[in-house]
Amino acid sequence: MTTPGSPVKKRPRTQSLPSLPTLTAEQAVPIATDDKSSQRLIVVLAQACLETHKISTGGPNGGEKYVLLNSDDHIGVLKKMGRDISDARPDILHQCLLTLLDSPVNKAGKLQVYIQSSKGVLIEVNPAVRIPRTFKRFAGLMVQLLHKLSIRSTTSSEKLLRVIKNPVLQYLPPNCRKVTLSWEAPVTNVREYIQGLNNGQSICVVVGAMAKGADDFADGWIDEKIGVLSGKGGVGKSSVTVQLALSLARLGYKVGVLDIDLTGPNIPRMFNVEDAKVHQAPGGWIPVKVGPSPEAGAEDNRISCMSLGFLLKNRGDSVVWRGPKKTAMVRQFLSDVLWEDIDYLLIDTPPGTSDEHISLAEQLRTVSATDGVTINGAVIVTTPQAIATADVRKELNFCKKVGLEILGVIENMSGFVCPHCSECTNVFSSGGGLVMAQQFGVEFLGKVPIDPAFNMMIESQSSAKDGITLVERYGESKLCEVFKGIGERLVAKVEPALAG
Repeated sequence: MTTPGSPVKKRPRTQSLPSLPTLTAEQAVPIATDDKSSQRLIVVLAQACLETHKISTGGPNGGEKYVLLNSDDHIGVLKKMGRDISDARPDILHQCLLTLLDSPVNKAGKLQVYIQSSKGVLIEVNPAVRIPRTFKRFAGLMVQLLHKLSIRSTTSSEKLLRVIKNPVLQYLPPNCRKVTLSWEAPVTNVREYIQGLNNGQSICVVVGAMAKGADDFADGWIDEKIGVLSGKGGVGKSSVTVQLALSLARLGYKVGVLDIDLTGPNIPRMFNVEDAKVHQAPGGWIPVKVGPSPEAGAEDNRISCMSLGFLLKNRGDSVVWRGPKKTAMVRQFLSDVLWEDIDYLLIDTPPGTSDEHISLAEQLRTVSATDGVTINGAVIVTTPQAIATADVRKELNFCKKVGLEILGVIENMSGFVCPHCSECTNVFSSGGGLVMAQQFGVEFLGKVPIDPAFNMMIESQSSAKDGITLVERYGESKLCEVFKGIGERLVAKVEPALAG
């Protein structure tokens, strides 16, 4: 307390320093480095972009400040150096590490990861490490590692990241199968390839953690190159589309489902109408009805669908089309299909923001202007992992750029429902979709767990002889109540009159 006229004592100025990124051990029993007998998956992330850049010199002790060179923050620096921005993509390594260390393989204690930088630095990653989720903190951590050569756990003296001596071969188990993933190699069925390993044999997979370049980084020591092809984004958009259609049908609405995933049309299989044929009418194509025909005495069909899958001669045929042909097909689907009197049209899109999405946005605006159809918006589907939400953010930005309203976000595969005890376990973490929705200021519609019983329901439709339709049978699924709530929220959002 001070009195008038008395000198005021100034408090010493303090400066709060930002906390440095720290690491903690997450896995209880990581694989011992000297254990070379246990079977495991070893992943070498090769040609990783890990390069520090000095941005300032100063401070009371003449210290130097370094950052991790990256294409987002240092475009000008890269141009001055005469280098391509693809030379500085440490974000690729970041996403690879998050995916690998969050995987069930790592949780089971069967994973070992090494990083081989483009400068030849070899880094051992302890399977128990928990990598920072944000790239900024990850970049700070990598700068520390490259300067200190190791990072210890905050709870023990255990080294969670450390620079080790080359070559990586000396750390691999004896008789380990060593392969590189390559676009030029023949496509291999992963399950069959793993089954071909000898009993107890480990496998080392070398993956290029860079934006572009040849896959010859391990040609001197690998056994073979294999190709692995993934046809879909893997977040379960088709599954969510089908269950939304079933839920809306159970609420009494007539629903149309349009499958414009031209490279992987799965909707016909999920509705058990793969053998159905699309008929041509004077006004256009007649969509395929789902379930028994009304003539057979069943209730009027409330779901109809259209897909490129109906137009293929064989189910296994691939669609090798360039952009213009894809665009024309999407436009034809939207303009030439006779949907009759439906309440909602659900459109299942392919992953990414490709030609199909741009054509869809343009054509929907045209349909809305000419036919008076209300375009309600998009439902975004993601899984909880950081690498999935990182990609889905692009979809959210795409919708904003083309003026498509975002109705909400669904977090799919958020937990696994045990078919025996019905307990739900978070095998892929949880909450990533909720955080993303909050960051973008959009509604979070709900979490959907993995339920093997739903998959069995879909796959057993062809063998079912009891005459129960898929819409009725879906009422027995544990996911029915989850999607009922999601469906009701969507209806209330697009039809405010019903919400009151």
